[in-house]
Amino acid sequence: MLENKYQIHEFNPTIYPFRLWVGINPSLGDMQNKFYALTDKMERTDFTSEVLGNNTFTIATCYPVSDKKSGWIGIFCGIFRKDRLSVGVAAHEASHITDFISDSFELGGFNFNNGEARAYLVQWAADCIWQVKSGKFKD
Repeated sequence: MLENKYQIHEFNPTIYPFRLWVGINPSLGDMQNKFYALTDKMERTDFTSEVLGNNTFTIATCYPVSDKKSGWIGIFCGIFRKDRLSVGVAAHEASHITDFISDSFELGGFNFNNGEARAYLVQWAADCIWQVKSGKFKD
């Protein structure tokens, strides 16, 4: 783990070989030390300021990543404006996380009558984000 101020928390969805990391105010150095960025073709590359982008106004955003130490592939959700992170923004980012999982494992066919699996993934991801935002973790 990184220093408490920049701590990155890891979550395991159990049923998919994938990880979700959530952190508050990570610096470019934090990201470079912990992760490789993943390209659209799932190739590992170094984090750069261009990959991280300008997060001056961003509340939260997601990056496909690979953990440098463990090799796990997943997605990192950075919270850059904790005071502005609402349930709606958490749900928005959770939807991106779910899309990444769905694309990675070729899950499809979600619709109103067949969307329960997707709804559970969105719920799980939003809950992980909210645990980090609130500092209240489930056992």
